[in-house]
Amino acid sequence: MRIENLQYVLEVARAGSISAAAKNLWIGQTTLSAAIQAAEKELDIQLFLRTSHGITPTPRGKEAIRIIERILTDYQKLTEVSKKAVTQYASCNIGCYPAFCTRLGSYLTLEKESRFRDTSLNVTPVLSRKSAAAVAAGKCEIAIGTLTKAESENIRYTAELNGLTFENLSPDYFCAIVNRNSRHWGKESIHIQEIREDALVSMSYSPQFTGSFPVTNWKNFQQQSVLGDLESVKQAVAASNCVGITPHFSVIDDLYTKSALIWPLRLTGFDSSLQIFMVYQPEITQSAFSAAMLEKIRAIHTQLSAAEAKRH
Repeated sequence: MRIENLQYVLEVARAGSISAAAKNLWIGQTTLSAAIQAAEKELDIQLFLRTSHGITPTPRGKEAIRIIERILTDYQKLTEVSKKAVTQYASCNIGCYPAFCTRLGSYLTLEKESRFRDTSLNVTPVLSRKSAAAVAAGKCEIAIGTLTKAESENIRYTAELNGLTFENLSPDYFCAIVNRNSRHWGKESIHIQEIREDALVSMSYSPQFTGSFPVTNWKNFQQQSVLGDLESVKQAVAASNCVGITPHFSVIDDLYTKSALIWPLRLTGFDSSLQIFMVYQPEITQSAFSAAMLEKIRAIHTQLSAAEAKRH
C-alpha cells in the first residue's frame, strides 16, 4: 500500500470528514474518497462509518488507524536515517524548475569552484509540482520550484508532511518576451489577448496557466511552438518576430536581456503571479557544502529581485 494512502486514512480519522480532510490535504474529495475505498479494499475491512453527521472509524478501523500511526512514525524515522546518510558525502543534488535550471547551475558552479573544489554538484530539471516528492524520494537534497501561491501552499503541506523544510524565496510572475523589432517592444506589460495573433513559443515544461486564465483560450491561440529548453526559446525570440512565454525570473538581468536582444513584459488579463520556493532536507545544513549552496540560492534570488526593483 502507498504511504500516501496511509497518510490520507489518518487525516480523515483526525478531521472527522472527507471534505475537511480533503481541504487539509489540498486534494479533491473524489480523489480522497477513492483513496480511502482503495485502502479499505486492500485491507479487506471497513475503516469508517459514513453518516449524515460525518465520518467515524469502525471498531476494526480504530485498530487499523493505531497501526497506521505507528507505521507512519517508523517511516518518518526511516527517512531521517536516509537523509543523514546522504549528508555524509561531499556532494549536493539540486532539482530546479526547467526555466531557471541552466542559470542556477551556472551561478552555483562558480560558487562551488571558488570554495569547494573537491565536491560534486548536480543540478537537474525537476517539475515544480514534483519538487517536494523529488526531495522526499531522495532524488535531490534541494528543489526549487515556481507555482501559483495556492499551488505552492500545497507543496508546503506535502513537504511538511514528509519532514522537509519549505521556504519561500521570491514572488514572480509570467511574462512575455519579445525582440527589438516587435510592436510590443518597450511596454511594461501586455494583456494576454494582445498576443493572440503573434507566433508564440514556450518551453515544454513551463508552469501551466491556472486560476482566472481560461485554458481553452490558451489552446485557441493562432500559432504555437513548444521547445525543449529556455535557451532555445530566447534564441527563437531574438532571431524572429515571435513572442515567448516564461516565468520572469528566468530572464531578469540575463545576457539576452542586458544585450537588448529580448524585452520582458508582464502578462495581464489573468492572475499571472507566481511564487518561487525551495524545499530541502533539513539535515543538509550539517554539510558545509550543501549549506553554502542553500545560502547561494537565497542570495541569487535576493540579487535578482534587487536588479528588477532597480529597473523599475
